[in-house]
Amino acid sequence: MNGKDTTSLGNWVPIVGCMLVMTLVSGLSMSGLGVVAPEWMRSFSLSTGEVMVILTTISVSAGFFGIVVGMLVSRYTPTLLLLVGVVFSATALLLASRAQSFGLLMLAMVPLGAAANALTGPVLGQNLAVRNFARPGLAIAVVSMGMSFGAILGPPILAMLIQMDDWQGALATSSGVILVLGVALVLLTVRKVGPMVNEPTTAADITPVASASALRILISPAFVGAVLFQFPLTSLMAGTFFHLPLFFGELGGGLSDAAGMMSVAAFSGLAGTFLAGWLVDRMPLPVLQVAILVMMFGANMLVVSTPSFAVLGLAAVLFSIGNSVLFPLIPAILARRFSLREFPKAIGLFQPFLFSTIIGALVIGVVHDRYGTYPLTYQAILPMYGVVVLGMIMLGLKPRSGNTSADMRADTEKAS
Repeated sequence: MNGKDTTSLGNWVPIVGCMLVMTLVSGLSMSGLGVVAPEWMRSFSLSTGEVMVILTTISVSAGFFGIVVGMLVSRYTPTLLLLVGVVFSATALLLASRAQSFGLLMLAMVPLGAAANALTGPVLGQNLAVRNFARPGLAIAVVSMGMSFGAILGPPILAMLIQMDDWQGALATSSGVILVLGVALVLLTVRKVGPMVNEPTTAADITPVASASALRILISPAFVGAVLFQFPLTSLMAGTFFHLPLFFGELGGGLSDAAGMMSVAAFSGLAGTFLAGWLVDRMPLPVLQVAILVMMFGANMLVVSTPSFAVLGLAAVLFSIGNSVLFPLIPAILARRFSLREFPKAIGLFQPFLFSTIIGALVIGVVHDRYGTYPLTYQAILPMYGVVVLGMIMLGLKPRSGNTSADMRADTEKAS
């Protein structure tokens, strides 16, 4: 696309850079904070609910800040936006390390931490992938793996730092690590990338074409279908991982059993994301949608069957793989349905739904309180798959013609 060699190393360097910066910031300032939560509870006499307010507010707020980032990518360079995100993250952790009350902790972590995770999140990298690659699926997948790597690497790093010092020292050290490594990564990998103002690729693109408003994007069948398809499934995955230790306990297992299975499922998800990124450019996307639905519905039914440890572990792996395919699939769908001018806005508007899936943990918890066991809980949420199927139907509707990024790629390839 845009006449660039999509196999060149120059196009891949900023993609990998975005992924590494996301891994660093997400791992130490959002995904890894569960390790710090018990320390906060002891230091400030907090309840579990109050700690969850901090973690949930950071995640949900990051999604809404993502809308703003989607609007900024055409005005400012990725270098500037990423550097601001790195500085915000380092500042948030430094202020949090010196907080003396729950209120000051919230004030330090939530606004700056959420903005940092939005600025260094998937929006920038996915836009680079769609702009610079004729087949962006694999590049989208590589960017998306940043959050997964953060969830894998962040907790053990923070746990090690807490053992060496205390939680205040751990956050202060993390602040310095983010600042030094983050700035270095940005300057080494994305410094030469200009603003994401799309270059004309076709005659239709040269002619001024009004970009769709945010409202038109939000009510379009493609966007609504993407939300209805991804949000319930990703929420289910987030809720399942949060409750997996409790489920293992319900079956008579220990925390170490659950932790081991969560690691296996997480690494299976990483492999699934990478493979899905390669597949989205080489097979019909509805086939992948059906595969996701089959895997996650099958996992749901395994849980309903009152499983053994082995069966529950298999269900967790299937949930993880099915969910991981969604990360490159949904941006690929939006890239095919919206023009190059509209895609940054569309992917930005999608961020609240991506970051708010932590609500799945709350829903499963409430349903479990009513029914008493996890098999009955997962049986009660089966109607959710009707929403997912409705999303698939909406995604199958014929898109409006002309000026989608897929059309532009096709026109560019014909012209060349």
